Amino acid sequence: MKRFTLVIVPEGIGQVRRFGVSERDLKRLLVIGAAAGLVFLLCFAHYLILRGQMAEFTRVRAEAEHVRAEAEAVRAELQSRAEERQHVADDLARIQEFERRVRVIANLPRTGVERTAEEPASPRVRHAAKRGRHATPPIDTPAAAST
Repeated sequence: MKRFTLVIVPEGIGQVRRFGVSERDLKRLLVIGAAAGLVFLLCFAHYLILRGQMAEFTRVRAEAEHVRAEAEAVRAELQSRAEERQHVADDLARIQEFERRVRVIANLPRTGVERTAEEPASPRVRHAAKRGRHATPPIDTPAAAST
């Protein structure tokens, strides 16, 4: 079996040192060193990948926070608009009730909106509604030609 000897000679005064290694031990050290180097390279590559993912995660988190703030602003705007719409609807209901009372007091006829909601405006519309058709007569009829 071969042996390799490493001789260390210090500069100046000092004792010379010798280290002897067999060929089998040297091969084992090389295999262990290669495995350790491979593990180190894999760990370093994994570190670089994680660092890149962390940068992406930070960017996505900032974007999500921006979207969350924007959604909150839109939600507040929608709430404000809903409250405003409710105030307008309440005001309109009060005005309609006031108009109805004034018409009752002044003995005025009902408005067209109330009438159409309850009954059709003309007999022709009433007749067409019963037939399930539009109130306008067909084009080739004399009634349509006279209008």
